[in-house]
Formats: sequence, C-alpha cells, structure tokens
Amino acid sequence: MNPNDPRTFRIHLGATPSASSSWFGRALSVLAGAGVFAVAIVAGGFLLMLFLALAVAAAAVIGVRVWWFKRQLAASLKAHGQDAGHNGARPTDSNTVEGEYRVIDR
Repeated sequence: MNPNDPRTFRIHLGATPSASSSWFGRALSVLAGAGVFAVAIVAGGFLLMLFLALAVAAAAVIGVRVWWFKRQLAASLKAHGQDAGHNGARPTDSNTVEGEYRVIDR
C-alpha cells in the first residue's frame, strides 16, 4: 500500500491531530460538551415532570371514578334495603349473616 497512490485514501475518525493539539479547540470542545449535557439534563427533567403529571392526572381520574362507583353502589344498596323493609339497619355483630329463606315442605 503506497500512501502516494491516488487510489489510496485514509479515513480519520474524530478530530484531526492539528485541532486536538490546540488548547482553544479543546476548551471549545469541553464547553460544547457541557452545553449538550446541560440541555440533555433539562430535557430529561422536563419529560420526567410531564410523565409524573400524567400519572397524577390518571390516578385522580381513577380515584374519582372509584369514589363515584362506591357512592352509587352505597345508594343502591341503601335503596334496596329500604324497599325490602330493613330500613338500612345492619347488624352490629360482625359474625351475623343476614339472609332470606323459604321453608319447603316435602
């Protein structure tokens, strides 16, 4: 492989040796990297806050829906208990099971 051959070329990855040896180039690279890092941190914080806000909103909607369902269920049970003649009274003993039965003669 002859470096003077026009068919031969080199691929340089990264900075050229002359740019990397300059203190001004190095300082500029450090400042640019710090700027990119700061923008990435701010953008990540913004997205985190956005996702947290969406999670809080979803939890609030689900909580209100559960509360509304329990409210309707309690109202329905109370209305059903009053129609059955129980006036919504519940036994005070937690071991008591309330129910209806029919006696069947054989």
